[in-house]
Amino acid sequence: MSQITVDIPDASLADLSISPQALAVEMKMAAAACLYAQHRMSVHQAARFAGIDAFTFRQRLGDYGVAVFDLTREELEAELA
Repeated sequence: MSQITVDIPDASLADLSISPQALAVEMKMAAAACLYAQHRMSVHQAARFAGIDAFTFRQRLGDYGVAVFDLTREELEAELA
């Protein structure tokens, strides 16, 4: 597994009242939602990226203002297969 390091100002963590570990989880989900919304990843790829199952990923997309059913024909066919 690859690891990416991101520097976050301590003040930003304090402003968010969140632990570094919780922020890392949230950032992975936000990035996955963005990549899915840009059609750069399928639902299953984005869910794997976020570290959660596809059902939970779909449920959480609304938290990021991303439409759940914005699928291409190929993605819809894959989902139904």
